[in-house]
Amino acid sequence: LLGKEGYERYKSVLYASLRHFDDKVILAQRGIYMEHKYMMLEKKYSRLPEKCIYSDDVRLRYGDTLLWWLSSCYTVIDFIDIRDGKLFVEGYTTVLGISEDEPFDVYLSVKKRGEREPILFPTKKQPRDASFYKLSETLFRAESFLCELPLSDIDWAELSIVCIWDGNRIVKKDIRYGSYSPIGNEYGRAYYYSDGYLVTRKEHFLYVEVCTRREHLRRAKRFVFGLFRSERRGDKKAALALIGAQIYRFFKRRKLWLIMDRPDSAGDNGEALFRYLRETKPKGIDVRFVLERSSPDFKRLREYGKVVPYRSHKHKMLYLISDAVISSHSDEFVIYPFHRDFMPPYRNYVSKKPFIFLQHGITKADLSRFFSVYKINARGFVTAGERERDSILSDGYHYSAERVWLTGFARYDYLENKPHRVIAVMPTWRAYLVDGYLKLPDRRLLESDFYRFYKALFSDVRLAEALKSRGYEMRLKLHPRMAEYRELFEREGVFDLYPEDKSYREIIAEGSLLVTDYSSVSFDFAYLEKPLIYCQFDRAAFYSGDHTVREGYFDERRDGFGEVTETVEDTVDKIISYLDTDCKPKEEYIRRKNSFFAFSDKENSKRIVGKILEINSDK
Repeated sequence: LLGKEGYERYKSVLYASLRHFDDKVILAQRGIYMEHKYMMLEKKYSRLPEKCIYSDDVRLRYGDTLLWWLSSCYTVIDFIDIRDGKLFVEGYTTVLGISEDEPFDVYLSVKKRGEREPILFPTKKQPRDASFYKLSETLFRAESFLCELPLSDIDWAELSIVCIWDGNRIVKKDIRYGSYSPIGNEYGRAYYYSDGYLVTRKEHFLYVEVCTRREHLRRAKRFVFGLFRSERRGDKKAALALIGAQIYRFFKRRKLWLIMDRPDSAGDNGEALFRYLRETKPKGIDVRFVLERSSPDFKRLREYGKVVPYRSHKHKMLYLISDAVISSHSDEFVIYPFHRDFMPPYRNYVSKKPFIFLQHGITKADLSRFFSVYKINARGFVTAGERERDSILSDGYHYSAERVWLTGFARYDYLENKPHRVIAVMPTWRAYLVDGYLKLPDRRLLESDFYRFYKALFSDVRLAEALKSRGYEMRLKLHPRMAEYRELFEREGVFDLYPEDKSYREIIAEGSLLVTDYSSVSFDFAYLEKPLIYCQFDRAAFYSGDHTVREGYFDERRDGFGEVTETVEDTVDKIISYLDTDCKPKEEYIRRKNSFFAFSDKENSKRIVGKILEINSDK
């Protein structure tokens, strides 16, 4: 609304107003973090703060106003792992008051048993940008690091994060742990055990030591007994669950894989892989599908094999003893059977659990802020095209090559082409028109370009006559996140809505032509060599940041499998031109399809299963 120049003027006025506020008033503000207060002071004074140097720390100040110690700028440890005789510690550490171009180096301080002074072990700077931004400016700087500490000559060591700035040593004191760290700050007796070593924490220190199986068992007992004595909600149940998991594991004879799509529905890559596994029955694999008991798909999937009610006691127990969790969706509430508030006792299990991300659709835009290794930590990230795989390896997702699998999608093995003279209209959702899975007031949609475009398309007399004369229908399938708006799109002549229980697989099979926008469903139609049209009347708004995606490697005009339109009139023209050829696909788009997809041999599921078996054989 403001435009670039207006936005900059707004910021200038905002920053200038800070000169009228006393430092104490800014520092006394509630509901904002230390970093926000620092940014306000930096903008007030239009310069970096002075630094007071101490032996193991640095303190910031503006004149007589003493601010924070750099040791209190928090550090996040995302991953702790032991493999190949090394301890891997990865995360990022934040800093205030130091410009982006000043060196700020991160070390792991290692004090071994019997040594008086620690040594500083260098870390590797990671390409991840963990800095935070507000008003298009840096709120605080963050340095990402990875340490690979050899353990061959260590039987016990005390570890801490130390930073060096301008020759000054800063021992970081505020240590936090990410979702995939096996230990956290919640429990003093938390531990991580792997390959004969034990990792524990106390205050801002980590400790690593050689550990026998007997000592490991003793630590496990102490942790569980601590949960029994805890007053924290859910801890006693967690203690029982952990004991039960150990008993179940003792009697388990086969690898256990849990497969999911959405909690309330199947019909995606998860179901396709489940179906393949039930048909082929690979030796030594016990496979279960997880789904809400109230789902209309629950009974249907039981014809294939065992289905476990989502978030039931059985689901939680099977999760703890499973060897892989496999899903087409990566939301926390999908993958984990435990509510976020009750996850801490299970950190050790979550960190070791291989998650296989089947994907819901081809990743063509930049979705790194949702699917990066730091967000979902996928052990296997399934892709269907070489350019898609390359984008995951290069566009800020931070996965190693062995984690990104070019196998093809499982559901492509079961796609059918049985056109029913139906034009399928399947636009994707708009984040600015919904609140999660809840709709905003109807007025928001009715006043949107999205509604006006599709309402005009469905009301076009010329299109209606062309469809009717050629014996076609046009049907709308709203994205699940916008399904609450169904009643605002009325049936009108040859235009209709798909039944709510109509599966995507059926729609794709029966559709003769797809009218979409930015949706990845276009790849499914293209895979079957069916024609499609991209309606991109709101491209600037869609990629402006108000929605969830950023533009990626795939441009529909250059790389797409059909024409791109921007107006209702042009869209109608393109639809009618396809009706005139009985929806025959064009050779140009078939060539693009063949160039994009790596496989068309109906063996995608087989390749995925082979990759998962490789992971399980490494355990």
